[in-house]
Amino acid sequence: MKTGFAFLFVALAVITSNSVVAQSDDQTAADLAKQLQNPVANLISVPFQNIVDFNLGPNDDGVRYLLHFQPVIPAEAKLNTPAPQPI
Repeated sequence: MKTGFAFLFVALAVITSNSVVAQSDDQTAADLAKQLQNPVANLISVPFQNIVDFNLGPNDDGVRYLLHFQPVIPAEAKLNTPAPQPI
């Protein structure tokens, strides 16, 4: 089970590092700074939240680790699509 989490973490690190390298070739640092400040910019982000709970269980000697990640991948919305027709 630990190897699955390690693989997932490494895979996400590789994916995010490749996107940063690709963006640095096409954009200047100033353009990237402007996009980071824009909440609707076309950027992929993967925020992590690590939660540790101590003193769990009947003997208060348990520990629980939670790792939440919520990837944000922008998608284009097409507003001029026709409505589906009933059959």
